[in-house]
Amino acid sequence: WKGPCYLITNGHYKTFNELHAATDWDYYRTKQDFRCRDCKLHSGFEGTVALDFGKNLKDSWRMVRHYVA
Repeated sequence: WKGPCYLITNGHYKTFNELHAATDWDYYRTKQDFRCRDCKLHSGFEGTVALDFGKNLKDSWRMVRHYVA
């Protein structure tokens, strides 16, 4: 897993749990780094997926399985 941010860090983790535990999420959420203040590159929200969820039952089921598994 590639740690945040894609542009200013180079951290990699073997598991999602490692990534989640090792990342100072408050640092990124509060935009303490001046390079983050106006950034819209990676907000943790994929609008296209959220808006299209439910339009295609097969794709929606795949997404649910991905997040539950």
